[in-house]
Amino acid sequence: MSKTARMTSGRGTKIVVMTKHFLYLPLYYAHYRNYFGFLPATHHIDKIVQSRDQTDLSAFEMLMDTTSEENRDIDFAVADPTCILDHPRGAGPAPIVLAELISNTAFWAIDRRSRAMQLVKEIGQFDNIISFHPGTTSYGIASRIYRDAGRPDALKRSIRKVDPGKELIALKKSEKNTIALSPDILGIDDLVSTNTDFNIDFIFANSPEYTSVLITGLLSRTDVVDEKHALIVGLLKALHQSIKLIRQRMPDVIDFANSTFESSGIENVMRTLNRIDEAHIFPASVEVDQVHWINAARVAGDAKGTPWNDASHATAMNTYDKAIQPYCHLAKSAVSEIESRLARALELAPVTASLVSRLRAPIFCSIVAILAANLLHWSAPWVFLLIFAWGTTASHLFGFVPRSKVWFLHWVVLLAFYCVFAGFVTYGWDKGIAIGILVALALMEMTFIYNESQKR
Repeated sequence: MSKTARMTSGRGTKIVVMTKHFLYLPLYYAHYRNYFGFLPATHHIDKIVQSRDQTDLSAFEMLMDTTSEENRDIDFAVADPTCILDHPRGAGPAPIVLAELISNTAFWAIDRRSRAMQLVKEIGQFDNIISFHPGTTSYGIASRIYRDAGRPDALKRSIRKVDPGKELIALKKSEKNTIALSPDILGIDDLVSTNTDFNIDFIFANSPEYTSVLITGLLSRTDVVDEKHALIVGLLKALHQSIKLIRQRMPDVIDFANSTFESSGIENVMRTLNRIDEAHIFPASVEVDQVHWINAARVAGDAKGTPWNDASHATAMNTYDKAIQPYCHLAKSAVSEIESRLARALELAPVTASLVSRLRAPIFCSIVAILAANLLHWSAPWVFLLIFAWGTTASHLFGFVPRSKVWFLHWVVLLAFYCVFAGFVTYGWDKGIAIGILVALALMEMTFIYNESQKR
């Protein structure tokens, strides 16, 4: 299909991903927010589609397929950028890397607490490793582990290949001495939090071999840059802003993540984001870091059993000079504008936010106190103010996550406490029953506080 045909098709652009999982949250949140209005009116991103066989390689192949009807509108891929190293250069548009979306090795090794490990190659002691299929980062890591452990024979018989999203299910059904490599940190956190048999044994992001690695990037083609420059800049702005909002734990982000991805609640989402921050998974900027790219090329070579030497380093640098460096200014410009917008917003935010935050609570308390004074016993307004003050102080002091289940229950218990007290002093409710309920509610509040303090 010619360039002209692609441009005049009248269809929206598509983004292909390996599969849908939590680590692509910046992309899905930006899509949910309609890319924050940064896309030009002449272009739109129609949908995010999943690759054929749920591998980085197939996502890349769908991006580079510019002739088939099925893939005609795919102009971007979110995948392992090292796929471009093996792409033959010649006729047709060439692949390029526009942005860095995951800047560290986002894989965790989980098993049934069978042994402690300090080195990557120690994982090779396991009888079986559960990973994704060939063409994925997961399979490449598993291959390297068995080679480094001196067990190349285990590559065929001991790597259990599953589709993304099935690795933890397979682990729970497997026999002992089996370990799973997974990027599904949301599912991992839920598993280890609810089942003490399982444990995160190894964090690849903390290992020397897999630290500061460009694992996932936004890929495109040279023809897309020529035809849709404004769309690319708008998409880069949206992705950078999405990552900033995620790192700041904005309530809308948390609600979206909780409703979009399978999780056991807001607390699980918050713990997962904390684990992501600890492993430095999301980058501070979508600009492609040259060191991260070189590390990615080295890891890709290790996965294939190719020694890293001067020749392979030169190949990686040559690819960087042709497929990444000429387009770095696009991400740099997008990041600069978003950071400038944020700086301007922060200059104005304190006045507005301070005024609203100062008036909201007093107005609410005054309305309730006036109503209580007219309808209830004279002591009701003062008790309400005391309970409100205690609820606010406890929320901050003991670290209740705003809008979480425990946070809501905390306030429901305090509201119930106030209602029972007001009913007792105003309407003479049975003393024994009222005191019994008040004591039970007070114990529930103490339980919430104890449980939250234990998490800190």
